[in-house]
Amino acid sequence: MTASTLRSLDGLGIESADFYLEFDESTCWSKSTLLQLIETLPFKSRVFGFRLDSFARWAEASRELDSVHSDQIMLFTNEDHVRFSPDISEYEYSTNLLSELQRKHPTFIMMLPLSHFPESHAMIPISEITGTGMRVNGVPLIPSQIPAGPIVLGKRQFEDLWRDDFTAGMPIVGLENPRGRSLRLPNGYYLPPRKELFRHLDSYGHIRVNNWPFNTLNPNVSIYQASPLDESIEKYHLTTELRSPPGNTSLIVAAEEPGDSSQISMRMSILKSSFIRPSWSSLRWVSSAYPYGKVVAIKEFLFVMISHPEFAARALLSLVSWPIHLSLAVLGVFIKPSSRLRIHYVWFLTYGSSIGYVRLALLSLTKKIAARHSAPS
Repeated sequence: MTASTLRSLDGLGIESADFYLEFDESTCWSKSTLLQLIETLPFKSRVFGFRLDSFARWAEASRELDSVHSDQIMLFTNEDHVRFSPDISEYEYSTNLLSELQRKHPTFIMMLPLSHFPESHAMIPISEITGTGMRVNGVPLIPSQIPAGPIVLGKRQFEDLWRDDFTAGMPIVGLENPRGRSLRLPNGYYLPPRKELFRHLDSYGHIRVNNWPFNTLNPNVSIYQASPLDESIEKYHLTTELRSPPGNTSLIVAAEEPGDSSQISMRMSILKSSFIRPSWSSLRWVSSAYPYGKVVAIKEFLFVMISHPEFAARALLSLVSWPIHLSLAVLGVFIKPSSRLRIHYVWFLTYGSSIGYVRLALLSLTKKIAARHSAPS
């Protein structure tokens, strides 16, 4: 997975990179191959032989960026996200737009999520009804309190994250931190891309979405413990088929055709972006990547709904869940923007948007009851 992720960084216009890699007894055999792979990437790289696992190390890593001329950085804290399409036009459009939005709104932290595509679009209608998002010149921005997965953000904004230690001395291995306290942003916003940029190899099983068009994928780069200097690379096969093709799909990706702006590619963008929670707001933003009007966008949305039964079922579920979303919006009216409760409210909105609000409430309640029972009397 690490090798596949590294290979997929080629061609993105990266100027330089710092890699923090730590190997244990189960992975040390691959060290020489991965270091050699990094040397073949078309940008200057530095490799540090340890993992960023404390606030002090993250702060030091942010200071290492002082000599970087670019105003944006790409942050990967996991090794299992790959870019599958050679077309980088949407990536360039999104990063340029992100830079423009950051300049115009310097008090916010603007970020581009490179993965978790359906989750970011599912949050667009939720952020609108609850008033937690923004729309700037037609561009939807959703709240991002705990950034997860690979992201692009401003260099200065990244450096500012590490001014004050929020970890209470606990380990931190990523912004969404499984080892201790996570980063909590009161002013963070995601810019959802209009097309899928990277794919999580294990797909989105954590929100019960891991079937077509978000099937799990095999890494497309293989290295071998018996002969670690050997490497084989397979290409992902891209298809615009709305229904899952027969047979093994571990190297088949539901994707827009590279450089294609046809209605067929538009259908695929609609299917993937609206898969969790179809909405007019998401549809309008996605369709702006294509040279068609509102009538065509609605027509293609209906075509996808007819062609993909699960998509239609999710659209129906979204309508049935509307009273819950409205109740959350009403609840937000009574929570002061500056209160501590607001942080928990936004967290519940963003995580429940994909997991499901009833499911998240039950999981949180179960966890609290278990913690109380395990506490000493």
